[in-house]
Amino acid sequence: MLDVKKKNRIALWIVALLLLVSVTIAVLNLMRLNQIQNEAIRLALEKEELQYRVDELKYRLNSPIDDAYIERVAREKLGLYFPDEIVYFNGMK
Repeated sequence: MLDVKKKNRIALWIVALLLLVSVTIAVLNLMRLNQIQNEAIRLALEKEELQYRVDELKYRLNSPIDDAYIERVAREKLGLYFPDEIVYFNGMK
């Protein structure tokens, strides 16, 4: 009689241990899935920002090079101004 009870108790412990291992694996997988989903969202946002930048650069590349463009590049990139122009700096850069 004791052997049957002992076997049942061992079987119960084995089932409990398997259940605990299964739950642990499930929780770890859910945590990893959450990390992957967060990374996917971050990458999607980064892709959107980069696509906006690509579109902006394509637009600038396809824009005609006229006097206004040359003046803007000279001012923004090279810091050039017209000789008779008075330039004020606010020191906020």
